[in-house]
Amino acid sequence: MSADLNFLWSGAAGATIAAIFTVVYTEFREARQAANELAGLARLLANEVERNEGAVEVAQGGPEHGEGVKELVRVRTSTNLPSADAWVEARARLAQLMARHDFAAIADYYAVVQGLGSPSGATRPYSVGAVEPGWKERTADVKNRLAKYAELPLPWRHLG
Repeated sequence: MSADLNFLWSGAAGATIAAIFTVVYTEFREARQAANELAGLARLLANEVERNEGAVEVAQGGPEHGEGVKELVRVRTSTNLPSADAWVEARARLAQLMARHDFAAIADYYAVVQGLGSPSGATRPYSVGAVEPGWKERTADVKNRLAKYAELPLPWRHLG
């Protein structure tokens, strides 16, 4: 009877070890896939932000722009509007993968970009208020946040 009981216990132990290994491997694989996806989406947005830099111009604010206006951001030409296409496609997934504060900063940037122009070609300038960061600072901040995600974390680089 004791041999049968030992056989059952060893089978149960083997099954438990196999189940634990399966769960750990699955979690690892999903984390690696999420890191790869986030890196790819961040690179996509970084390219879009880079392209958008050439589509806008920044002028210093003055009394003619209103009280408390530090800068005025406008589209250079109505034929080359800044793009938010990658953002529109990726934002739902980025909200799940990215840290909240980084996502919020990038969303704020794209809210301004989307407000600068419309598909019809009409453009509207954006007034940067005195308490807001300047447009170049905001763009640099977004680029830094995206660069942080665009590079795969060290443990994932060498694994599949």
